[in-house]
Amino acid sequence: MLIRVGYRLDRDLAAYCQINVADQTGERLMTLRSTHGGAPLELPAGEGTIECRLDDLRLLSGEYTLTVEIGTQRGTAQWLDCVPEALRVHVHLGSYLAGADLVRGQGWLAQRSVWNCRPGSPTDGDGS
Repeated sequence: MLIRVGYRLDRDLAAYCQINVADQTGERLMTLRSTHGGAPLELPAGEGTIECRLDDLRLLSGEYTLTVEIGTQRGTAQWLDCVPEALRVHVHLGSYLAGADLVRGQGWLAQRSVWNCRPGSPTDGDGS
């Protein structure tokens, strides 16, 4: 998923951008913040676009809302602007879980896993 946020600034700004992902009841399920990966974004004056790429979105199939927030990030963060429920998105797992889907009550995240069967006691050979 690629999320693009447009901005217009009068001056250069060291900033953060945050996207809050909420379910249909408004409960926040995930916070995506540009500074989670390191330094603040250095936004030049004028118009521009901030991009947030999610290579592996693991939310269950369903409807979600995105709230976008931006602020300054020099030392402590200072909130500048927020657009509540800026976008509604529909997520569909497709074949991520081998075509299966999860239903409400089975969690909010879909995570593939690797399983094996080995003969013998669970403690054979690993020192546990």
